[in-house]
Amino acid sequence: KFFKRSFPIHEKRCIAKYAKSHSKCDRCGRDVSNSDWAMHRADCVVDKRVQRQNRRLAKMAKEKSGGGGGGGTGPPKLAAVAAYERRVAQREEMQRRQEEEQRRREEEAQRTLCDECEEEDADFECPKCEQVM
Repeated sequence: KFFKRSFPIHEKRCIAKYAKSHSKCDRCGRDVSNSDWAMHRADCVVDKRVQRQNRRLAKMAKEKSGGGGGGGTGPPKLAAVAAYERRVAQREEMQRRQEEEQRRREEEAQRTLCDECEEEDADFECPKCEQVM
């Protein structure tokens, strides 16, 4: 019952917490715990695909920031993070639409129509034709 609503909140907080305690290695592309960097650097193997992607992202960030060196807002977002943010936004939009539809249905169910003249708000007695419900 509550999990459907609390999961997106948990997911956001969990990802934020993970992002604070881990960072991506620019040589191999793995997420490494901040406390394990020294050990990781000793065994890290350069992945050429990651280096190409880093160069491409840096170039895109440089083009977005106007070509200057440092006018940007920080390192470019990784594709996985951007995709995650899109999914969260889509999930929130879908939830908002469902809540809106539920609210509309509830309001519609509360309206009572008169059997004879179809006047709305005819709860116990129709104000137009005075028929008792």
